[in-house]
Parts: sequence; C-alpha cells; structure tokens
Amino acid sequence: MTTQTFDKLQEKFSTNRATQVATQTTQVVAVVSTKGGVGKTTLAANKSALIADFGFKVLMIDADVQPSLSKYYPLSYTAPNGIVELMLGGNNDENIRSCISKTIYPQLDIILSNNISGDIQTKIQSRPDRAVLLKSKLIHPIIRQYDFVLIDTQGSVGALQDAAAFAADLLISPLVPETLSAREFLSGTEEMLNRLSYGEALGLRVPPLFALLYKQDRTRDSKEISAEIRHYFNQFIDGKKRLLNTIIPQAKAYKEAASLRLPVHCHDYIQNNRATDCAFDIMHELAYEIWHAMAERKLTATRFNDGADLLPVEDLSDSPELPENISQSNQNNIVENDDKNGSGCLNENLAPSHHSSPKHSGSLLSHLVSLNQATEWKKGLSITVNEIIRNQEFAKTLSKDDYGKSIDLNKLHFPACFFANDTPIEQIQVAIAYISTCCLDNTSTEKVQALLDEMIDLSVDSPFEYFIELCQTANEANEKGEE
Repeated sequence: MTTQTFDKLQEKFSTNRATQVATQTTQVVAVVSTKGGVGKTTLAANKSALIADFGFKVLMIDADVQPSLSKYYPLSYTAPNGIVELMLGGNNDENIRSCISKTIYPQLDIILSNNISGDIQTKIQSRPDRAVLLKSKLIHPIIRQYDFVLIDTQGSVGALQDAAAFAADLLISPLVPETLSAREFLSGTEEMLNRLSYGEALGLRVPPLFALLYKQDRTRDSKEISAEIRHYFNQFIDGKKRLLNTIIPQAKAYKEAASLRLPVHCHDYIQNNRATDCAFDIMHELAYEIWHAMAERKLTATRFNDGADLLPVEDLSDSPELPENISQSNQNNIVENDDKNGSGCLNENLAPSHHSSPKHSGSLLSHLVSLNQATEWKKGLSITVNEIIRNQEFAKTLSKDDYGKSIDLNKLHFPACFFANDTPIEQIQVAIAYISTCCLDNTSTEKVQALLDEMIDLSVDSPFEYFIELCQTANEANEKGEE
C-alpha cells in the first residue's frame, strides 16, 4: 500500500470502532486470481466477517459469475438489485441503495451477484468507461460510508475482474502451493498485471498485490513449492508484489465453517495443541499483517458478541410447511448437537471453553440455528427430497426412525452447493441421511463423506439429485467389483 493509504488508515484507527471516526476513508480490496478454485470466496467472506467483527462497517461485492459469496452467509434483507444494476445502472442514491443486501452479521452488507450472463459481460466490455465502471460507483457517498469494501472476482480474465482491480487500493491473491496452481499463478498473474499496466496511460493506478499461500499442507512437496514461490517474490523490491508471511493451512475447519455458514473465526477459535493454529488466530494474524494499524490497536474479534447481536434472517413464512416428522427430526438434531458439543460444531473437538460468554453459552451456531428455526425450515426441502426418492426405482419405505442410523451426521461436512437456497444444515443432514439410507448400500459415514467430497468444487443447481446419481454410480461400481 502507498504511504498515503497507510496514513489514511491510521486516521481510521484513532479509536477502536470505525463508526466513531469522523473522517471517512474507505479501503477497497479485490480478491483476484486468474485460476478458479483457489479459495478466493472463502478468503473474501472470512476476511470481511473478521473486520466487521472488529466493529468496522464492511461491504462485500460478489463480482463472480458463480455467486458463491452471495450464498455464503444468511441474509437479514435481500435487496431487489445486485451487481448487474450496480455496474450498469445510474450513479444515484436510489440505484445504489437498491443493490445493497444485509447479512445477519452486524456491520456486514453485500452486493449480490445476480444473473451475470454472457450478455451482461458483453455490455460491460463494450462500454468505453468499462475500466472505471465499478470505481465510479464506489466513490458514491453511500458506499463511502463503509470502512472497507471487499470484492470477490471471477477466476478468469474478464471485464469484471479488470474493473474490480482498477477500483481497488489493494489486490490479494490466494495461491495454492501445488505445481499447476503455482505455474498458473506466476504466469497468469504476471499477464494480468501487465495488462492492467496499460491503464496507467489513462491515469489508472495498478494497486499493489499481496499473494497468500492458501491450503498449504505438511507434505514435503507443498513445502518445497512454497519455498520456490517465496524465492520468486523475494526478487521484487518495489513493493508492488509481495508474498505475505501468514499461511492459511489445509484444515477442515474452513470447510466446516462454510457448511455452517459461519465466519471461520467464530467456528474454530480454540487452540487444542494441534500442528497448526486455530482459524481465529490465523485470521487475526492475516489482518494484522495486511493492516498494521489493526495490530497496533490490538483489535480483537468478539465473535459478534457470541451471537447476541445477530440480526434475524428473512421471513420466509409463505414457504410450504415441512412434514411434521421431518421438522421434529431437525429439532432433535439440534438438541443432540448442542448437548454433545456444547457448541453445535460439526467437530466436537472444537467445543468452546474460555472464549464462550456465560450469557450466551449456547454458542454462536446454536444462536444462529434458533434464528433459522421459525423461517428456514419452511422451505419444503424435505418435500422435494421425498419426491425425488419416490421417483427412483430403488425407492424403499422407511420410517423416520430408520434415517441414517449408520451415519454420524455430526461428522459430515457439506459442499457449498447444498446451501444455494439458504438451506439450514439440519435440513441437509436429514435429507442426506434419508437419501443415503434409501439409495446407498451398506451406508456409512465414511462412504457418504467420500461422495460429498466429490461435490466440493461443483456448482450444481440440484445437489440432492446429483448426490443420488453419485449413490447410484457407487452402487453400480460396487456390484461390478463383486462380480
């Protein structure tokens, strides 16, 4: 970052809470990569939530054609418009306000990705002001009320990515220490920065880029590639390209948090003598390294007051009611989770200890679940699943007591595609247990998780139907093996 940017940031931290600062300066960060599946969305979502938990007002912008960030957290309010109207609509109060939705997490808002079709991309590409199309909107007073704006971009070259880069004060690019990912980063990122440099002739500054090692495991190969990457970045002394010291490890807590729709620092916040630090500490370390003023002020997340400040989710009372037996099964799952873990976490080793507030000992997750109970369970998911099962030739008749007896639901984590319709995890657990019992021979937790893992990087419209197809394929493969 430039000296001027750091000076402005220091002014912002004259107090601990951003809302108390008279002088408003918005820091814009774009999370970029020319390769998909490297963790941009996870990084943007968790970084945004941490900063909001510090007390700053944060706006996330989902500028990806695959709206993963839009589905990451539950919403308390859904705006009628999104990124398309922001980019192509007028630069006026009414249009800007109509694009801003609110998550249930205080101070954390989002502009949703809504129908970024090829036609929309073409319209943006054909505009003479395409390079500054987003930048011109982010200087609007309504946007400048935010302390931070974090933009999640598509994992490929395009007009939206360029517009996000030119609008940013800083670029952050996650980098997986694998051979192919590293090669793509080194070549693709260089090409991106070279392409953006042509904008300097028009007075468009290319912001500095911070690379971040992401999903690093403890294998020798991963460590050797990381060392090579670090050597590459050590060549640059101009400060425009830098590799951060903070490393995001390969850890299941990040997948679990995404499944639970929780910020990872709220989910994994206890250090249990593991080989890597908990996500709570890692996210703080990353924020401190990027924004030194945060470290100087020793800002610490409160886990949104352990859930006490969460906003209610949107009212979906017009949705169809769930069958009584499924609804009761959902509630039983919640009670079992809370009694067993004390936190509602999928991993019982992550149960809260000294971080938990006595007033809200039910944890952030159980508080979030209680907000969901009156609304999210009325989506009729189980009705849909029942219909799918009935249409399968291998359908069986089950009582509610048969669901998933051989599956430990608390140990399963689910790909993000299952949460496309803001589906609460308790419904997903019941549906997967039902499908697995009906459709998968010799059902076990390990077998179900292996099939779910095949869907981690997929964006499918009907994840439960796709899961049924995976069950069928697994059974067919098993039958051929026995023959």
